[in-house]
Parts: sequence; C-alpha cells; structure tokens
Amino acid sequence: MAHSEFSPSQLHRIISCPSSVQLYRELVQYKDGPSSSYAEEGTLLHSYMEKALHATDLSFIPDAEHRTVIKAARDYVWSQIPDKAYEDPGQMFMEKRVEVPGVPQVFGTADLIIHLKEENELHLFDYKFGAGVWVDPEDNPQFMAYMLGAIDLVHADTTGHFFIHVVQPRMDNMQYIIISYDKLIQWRDEILIPAIARANSDKDYFGPSESACRWCAVKARCPACFKAAQEAASEIFKLHGLCKESASISMEDIKAFFENEAVVLSQIKAIKSYFMAELTSGRKVPGYKLAYSRGTRKWKDEALAADYITAQYDIDPEDIFETELKSPAQMEKIVKGLKKDKEFANLVHTPQGAPKLVPVDSEEANPFAEVTE
Repeated sequence: MAHSEFSPSQLHRIISCPSSVQLYRELVQYKDGPSSSYAEEGTLLHSYMEKALHATDLSFIPDAEHRTVIKAARDYVWSQIPDKAYEDPGQMFMEKRVEVPGVPQVFGTADLIIHLKEENELHLFDYKFGAGVWVDPEDNPQFMAYMLGAIDLVHADTTGHFFIHVVQPRMDNMQYIIISYDKLIQWRDEILIPAIARANSDKDYFGPSESACRWCAVKARCPACFKAAQEAASEIFKLHGLCKESASISMEDIKAFFENEAVVLSQIKAIKSYFMAELTSGRKVPGYKLAYSRGTRKWKDEALAADYITAQYDIDPEDIFETELKSPAQMEKIVKGLKKDKEFANLVHTPQGAPKLVPVDSEEANPFAEVTE
C-alpha cells in the first residue's frame, strides 16, 4: 500500500510544523533510507499480534521477551472486548486501511478496530511496542485520525461511544479514553484541515520544537532548525565576550550559554545521523565515508563450540558456562502476578541511578513519580 505524506503517524509533526511536508517532498532519497532495527521489530511484533488475538498458545513466537510483550498486549485487548467480537467477522478489523472522511489524503493502517453494534461502541486499538516515549491517547492526532477513519469504515452511529486504546506493554501503558464524534469533527475542521492547507502553501509555516523535530527525517536539512542553531551559536559567541580575568561569569550567563549550546549540538547530531543514513544507503557525502571498528568476537554456534572444546580439551562443561539470576524486571515479565507479591517486593531494592541534567519542569525531574491514567 502506498504511503501518505499526511499519514496519521506523521500528523503531530505536520500540525506543529506544516512546512516540513515540503521538505519531505524535496528529499525523497532521504525518506527511502534503510529502516531502523526498532521499526523492523515493530513490524514483526505487529504481525505476531494478528495471530495472537486468535491463539492461546504463543509458542509460534521464538523470542521469550517478545512472547511476554505480545501476551501482555493480547491480554489487554481480550479484557476490553466480549468473546462474540471474535465470532462475527463484521465486527473485527485488523490492519485495516482507513482514511479521514472529507480529507482523503490522510490515510493509514489501523491496528485493530472492534465495532460492537448492539452496544453502539467502536473501539480503536493502537499498538506501541517502543519503550522510549510514553504515548498519551488524549488529544493525540494520530489516534483521532484513525478513529474518524474507523467511524467512516463501519458506518458507525455518530451518537455512539468511541474508545481509543493505547497498548504499550513495555511501559505498562494500557489505557483508553472515550471521545465524542463532535470533538473529532471539530479537531478535523479547525486543526487538521488548516494544517494541511498550510503544508501545501507557498508560505513558510515552520514550527521547530523538541517534540515536533524528535522523529523528523529532514531535520538535518531544515532551514528553520539551521536558523535556530545559528541564532543559538551567535548567542554563544556573544557570551564569549563576557569573559573577564577579574570577574566571574554570572549564573544567568552560564545558563544562557548552556541552553544555546544544546540547540547547536542537537542540530549537529541530526546532521551526523543524516550523513550516516546517506552513506549506509550507498549515497555519497562529499569528504566523508564509513569506517567500521572491529567488532567483538562471537560464537557462530554456541552448542557446536561447547561440544568441540569439552571434547578436545577435556574441560568440565560447568567451567565454560556462566549463569546468573535474571533481573527483577525480567522476572516480572516471566512470572505472572509477581508485581503484586509483597514478599517479592522485599527482595528488591532500587539504587539511585546516575544523575543527568534536566529542566525543572521536566517529567524526568522526579523519576520515581507514578504515572496514573
């Protein structure tokens, strides 16, 4: 299926920075670069979920950690919908193409749609298998676009109840919101459609920000990001002139220097990633090439190596293997119910991790704060 330049997964960036669409159009080669290992794993886990929803035995998944992740996602879906949904093919749609009514250029593939006609409910499930960024279903452009497409797909009663579920097992983030049809239409008309109009305009509507630029594939060649980095660099050079032999630099000047440097370093990091992607794809970057460090030696076949060494050198097998107890987090994934075991909790302690600098209003400022639905 052809990809939409206004796909639901890209809407957060597009709404925040409409002119980024023009850059994507110009830099087609960069968009066609190799997929990451994270994207490949996500595709694999999505394919597992299609089978897992109709299976009690997950032995078809070879990796133990993947089985644990899929089981948690599957069990959540099972807990939210009645058994009859599996019996009526007209109520259950997996990996289904949907498009936003009235905005046909916004289309994508919804992970799972459940239409419970008798209850007048429509459930949209979106699987997120990453563990780096917490996904909030509230006011999420991707989910709202998918839901509008799902409503149109099944011709749902617009007075019904619409459930948007995020399924993020690696962050123990399984939650849903209920959204009204009126709110979805208001979002489409007042936010989505104007953003697409700006994206197709000849005027500049750049809106660089940390969240909008986080996954942007063209950040390295974005004029708005370059301008922000140049302005930050200019401020850094101004601050260099503050240095005096007889006086210390004020805390405010040090803070300004640090914050401006972060903007510059972020752009440099994006450019480095861009160069790496270009070279990995076989394209040229003037003045640069890829160089590989020597990797760590690994066994081609551990069982074959162990058999050879113990047979040829008369060594006890126990002397060549190392075993260790799995971590508390790994144990919780293996043993169901362990998280609620009070005696187990007494066996575990959480040492303070290495410190890192974050803004005062950052969620990371209190790493032990509980996240509630």
